[in-house]
Amino acid sequence: MPNTERDELKDNKAQTINPTDFPENTVESEEEEDETFEFLGYDIPYKALKPFFLGAVFEIWGSFFFFLACLMATTPLNACLVLWIVITLFAPYGGGTHVNPIVTFGVYVYERKYIEGLPKLLLWTGGQMLAATAVMWFANGIKSHDEIEMFKEDVDYKEFMLESFYSGTYVYFCLFSTTPITKPSESRALNFVLLSAWLLYAFTAASTESIGAISPSVVFMVAWFNNIHIDGYYEQYKSDIWMIVLSQYVGALVFALIFLLTEWFHPDKEKIEKQIELQKELDKEKEKEEKRQKRLEKIKATQLEQENEKSDIWMIVLSQYVGALVFALIFLLTEWFHPDKEKIEKQIELQKELDKEKEKEEKRQKRLEKIKATQLEQENVNVHEEKEKEPEKEKENERVLVSEE
Repeated sequence: MPNTERDELKDNKAQTINPTDFPENTVESEEEEDETFEFLGYDIPYKALKPFFLGAVFEIWGSFFFFLACLMATTPLNACLVLWIVITLFAPYGGGTHVNPIVTFGVYVYERKYIEGLPKLLLWTGGQMLAATAVMWFANGIKSHDEIEMFKEDVDYKEFMLESFYSGTYVYFCLFSTTPITKPSESRALNFVLLSAWLLYAFTAASTESIGAISPSVVFMVAWFNNIHIDGYYEQYKSDIWMIVLSQYVGALVFALIFLLTEWFHPDKEKIEKQIELQKELDKEKEKEEKRQKRLEKIKATQLEQENEKSDIWMIVLSQYVGALVFALIFLLTEWFHPDKEKIEKQIELQKELDKEKEKEEKRQKRLEKIKATQLEQENVNVHEEKEKEPEKEKENERVLVSEE
């Protein structure tokens, strides 16, 4: 069946993508580069960050509803029902909704991306604590100020083991019901029903001898709420609070590692991994196909826009010439029916004759001035020549006088 899907996808490529249909444009590459922005010297793709921040937003939103149910619900069943609703609805946004710091920590251990996954761990945990703070302040205004009982007695190894075990098993079943290799079905709602049922059992069983919070956020939220209304509450139970939180994280770590072994020994592990890889390849090919189709649609739209622009340009030019022609003809009619048309035409003709006479007179004056200038120049030449001849005449006269003597 998967091979058939791949063949159909290739056939669709051959039918839908034909670069020769667009001789003026070419598809630059099969994979379109994702838009990025620079941060601390690194190019960060928007595509990678979108589920990251979107998931953080819905982590805060989902945690708010779940923590509110934990603080306000009358029974553990109500809180588990809210958890099932929240994670079923919000899980698709950003790859999952944990609504619990130890679940986020367990996923971090399971994924084994200890550097790359650290920002998600910190952001998700911070969002959950922010949601718990918001719930505490919200509930403080509407809930009675009676103490919410947390500890029946000082925390000892028995309570430590209970919180550690049930918190860890909850993380274990979270991973079991959501990871691709071990999840019992493809129905997210059904998988989360199983998870919520185990959480209900964990709440009920752990609360018989311990607080039964199964969440560090719930522990801090309830402790903070009690501390507001009971002076010195945190100082009195500080060591117990931190011991419960530590037990929850220890359980999450241990059972996350146990789940890694469970997944490793899954009987169909290799088969499921191959199916997952094949599905990833199909998804990549579909994504490439969608990108190619988008680029081709963009090319078509650009060509159509260019053609429309060309036709619009010529239409505008033609409209200008048509307008000029029409109004030129209208002006001819306007001029033809002018009431003083003949009188003005005679005045124009007379003015033309006067201008011609004036032009002739100007030309005559210019010729006379030119003649006078020529004459004056000639006179100056003659005077100059006479001045040059005077010394010779004087010498001649002297010779004559000498000869007579």
